[in-house]
Amino acid sequence: MPTPSPELEFDFSPEALAEALLGKGGALAPFQEDEDDAAELQAVARRIAGNHVDVIANFARAEFARQAGRPEHDQLLGALSSLSRLAEAAGDTLQHGILQAMSRDVEQRLERFADRRDRNRFLPRLQRFLDDFASCLDGEDADRLHRLVHFEPGTLPLLSELEALHGIGPRRLSRLYCCGLYTVEAVAPADAREVAQVTGLPAQLSADVVEATRRWALERRESAIREIRMRIRELDRMAAVIPGALPEELAEEGRIALTELEQTLQLHSRGLP
Repeated sequence: MPTPSPELEFDFSPEALAEALLGKGGALAPFQEDEDDAAELQAVARRIAGNHVDVIANFARAEFARQAGRPEHDQLLGALSSLSRLAEAAGDTLQHGILQAMSRDVEQRLERFADRRDRNRFLPRLQRFLDDFASCLDGEDADRLHRLVHFEPGTLPLLSELEALHGIGPRRLSRLYCCGLYTVEAVAPADAREVAQVTGLPAQLSADVVEATRRWALERRESAIREIRMRIRELDRMAAVIPGALPEELAEEGRIALTELEQTLQLHSRGLP
């Protein structure tokens, strides 16, 4: 019966990662002793790649929000270059090809940085890269990149509400999502011109998005007040049919809720129409 091989260990310290990414030192030596260890080597290389997810994700968020400048592009290029060398050394042709293609796209983007039309062409390529690169990762690292470009229909109440707007389809909902404009807190206070600039949506449609969001917020505010009154009446009815006083813990929780309600009303009463 063959003896199971000992579990290979890898040093994930910044120094060891730097050596591995540059192909220096003996950081990957345990995996280079036998050609049969190619699969393990690629697995470790992909785990190292996962350590760069934050750099890629931060760039993507900034680019989707039209806030990525040349320094952010240069930082991404540095990460892509390092990861590409590591993937090549590990024999991971799939990941190497994905990284090389994205590097070329970013370099071309920098050559025409002031061209708005080029940015609009670049964004779909960035979205495809996030999906493709996520497929080379595992677990939470893959999920974090995947969530940057995909949302589950029906899971975000505001986007579900905006679906009713004329001119809003899946692609434009995805664009709002990618730009972080999927909550009332993000959209209702926004200037329609800023929404248009950030998302690339037409000016009138951006104004419709902001107006629809504010209208929905007003409806939810009214609904919240009505629900509070309904809950108070329900509490009174249920307490009346149960003998004895309310337990002190429950009464205290009610007093805290009342205090919070009074503070909220005082804070926002001047802004109520």
